[in-house]
Amino acid sequence: MWIARIEPDRPDRRRCTFECPGCRREVVAVLRVKPPAPPTHKFKLGDSVLLGRGGLNRTAAAGYYQVTKQLPEKDGEFEYHIKNAGEPHTRVARESELRRS
Repeated sequence: MWIARIEPDRPDRRRCTFECPGCRREVVAVLRVKPPAPPTHKFKLGDSVLLGRGGLNRTAAAGYYQVTKQLPEKDGEFEYHIKNAGEPHTRVARESELRRS
C-alpha cells in the first residue's frame, strides 16, 4: 500500500511523496499548479439587467436597467453603475442584486 504526502513547495508547485512502507520505496513528484483565474464581472457594459426590489432598492424604479460602468470588488462582490431610462441618475448595485433580463 502506498502512502501519499502532498506539501507546498512554491506557490506554483506541489511536492508529492509516495511511500511504500513494505517495500521501502519512495517516489517523489513535483506537480505544477495553475493559479486560479481572477474573478471576473458577470455583467458587461451595456447589458440589460433587472434590479431586485429588496433592501435599499425599495424605491428603485421598476423595469430594466443598463450597466453603465463596472466597479471593482467590494467586500468580495463586484458592483456596477446601472441606469434606468425613467430616472435622471445612476445607481450603484451589487452583483447579487442583479439578474439578466
